[in-house]
Amino acid sequence: MSFHDNAHTGDLITRGMLDLEGIRHFPSTGLVRTVMLLVLVAGGSILLISTDAVLGLVSLSFVPVIAVRSAIARIQLRYLWLKQQERLTVLTNAMEENLTGIRIVRAFAAQAYELLRFDKHSVAVRQVAFERLMARVRSMTFMGFSFFVALTLALWVGGNKVLAGEITVGTLTEFLAFMMILQMPVRQIGMTVNSYARASTCGARFFEILDYPNPIESGEALPDLKITKGEVRFEGVYFGYGEGETRVNVLSDITFNVQAGKTLGIVGPPG
Repeated sequence: MSFHDNAHTGDLITRGMLDLEGIRHFPSTGLVRTVMLLVLVAGGSILLISTDAVLGLVSLSFVPVIAVRSAIARIQLRYLWLKQQERLTVLTNAMEENLTGIRIVRAFAAQAYELLRFDKHSVAVRQVAFERLMARVRSMTFMGFSFFVALTLALWVGGNKVLAGEITVGTLTEFLAFMMILQMPVRQIGMTVNSYARASTCGARFFEILDYPNPIESGEALPDLKITKGEVRFEGVYFGYGEGETRVNVLSDITFNVQAGKTLGIVGPPG
């Protein structure tokens, strides 16, 4: 009761649908691409450095730069994803309240007001989504630029080595061909980082619901429930939820006895 008293329906809808969707997409958009890139870089590093150490290090000089940039981008994107999901929660709450209370909205002729309120929340979500998109674009642009700088350096160093007779044109072509193979995975790093950021944010929000502690703790030695006469008896029953000033007492000193085969009606104000 205390959980549902504090958790909005729109928040649960957002976590159960949008956050779960972010987690579901992670294996295909993040994990698989990460494994593929690591295998390519690890295998290529051994091959290139064993062929020519200097040219190999120059060809792979973009790797640490991209790694640092990816770490920074992941932090930025995780913050923006969290911000977007929180604003989506507010938007979903507004939509859920309007759909369930459509009769009240019409009764008070508040359609225009509710449309403006929904539009305000929608614009807030769009602004954060645009910020996240721009952060992702900047990150991907920087990674692509770093890769082509490394490619240019490899071509320049390798060309000088060919002119000096230290390596052959075929060896230089081998280096450049491998870097061109890495071009597409490097471009996908931005999507991979975005997938990691989204999955970590959505996962944290989703598991907040799954790991929510149960405030009701049962004793170790509970008596077995035995039906004897078929009577229902309440003796001084109290029930409430929440803590401190937010505590709500639902039942206070309830005592009654319902005989077998009888029906008891409890009436009172709703809410």
